Amino acid sequence: MLPRRSRLSGAFLALCTAARLGAAQEAVSTRVLVQDDFGAGVVSEVFVGGNEAANSLGETDSAGLLVMPSSCSGKLVRARPRSSSYYSGAVLCGQVSQLAVRVTRKDVFTNLTTSAAELESAGKYADAALVWSEVASRNIAEAPVTTEAAAQKVYANFAKVVGVEAGAAVTLDAMQAHVVMTTGMKSALEEWQGSQGVPVTGRIDYPTMRDAADHDVSMYLFASPAEVQPP
Repeated sequence: MLPRRSRLSGAFLALCTAARLGAAQEAVSTRVLVQDDFGAGVVSEVFVGGNEAANSLGETDSAGLLVMPSSCSGKLVRARPRSSSYYSGAVLCGQVSQLAVRVTRKDVFTNLTTSAAELESAGKYADAALVWSEVASRNIAEAPVTTEAAAQKVYANFAKVVGVEAGAAVTLDAMQAHVVMTTGMKSALEEWQGSQGVPVTGRIDYPTMRDAADHDVSMYLFASPAEVQPP
């Protein structure tokens, strides 16, 4: 039998080891918070990676919160709401302790796509591009408007803002299997950015679209263009 001091030392070491392991596990865990556009928690099943059946982490609580037992860095985290009133949401996880996953109410998505089409028809191309960009950013697989289709609408509308024919704005990148800006469109965009005093990035990014648009995209979440008041 070990001496009493040795037994106590062994027990103390075991407690220290358990504490360190617990702290390490807590350090790499990730709090996943699923919310809608207005900050309301949405009860959802949470998945990591591509295979839902194999990678389900379970369901959030009523506040939309689920704690992952490990880090999700570099992985795609998806939330599938229990309610049929929502589309799913997904976000690529970084090295974070808390990850927000936004899910979209179906009526909000309808408002966005309807508003984007109406703005385009009314010749408000900058605002249309901004709203189509918001549609694309949601990356909803099951939505009636695909991310790629919405992204192409962004190019087509902002081409008109910078004075480029829509047919000359984009080209198909066979390697990436999607459309990209032509060199002519990129040059025209950079010239326009310089003239407007926004960062010259050569990209149709949010600061560029927001500078050109009359309204922020939040104005169209629950309103049509006709209901939005002039700035």
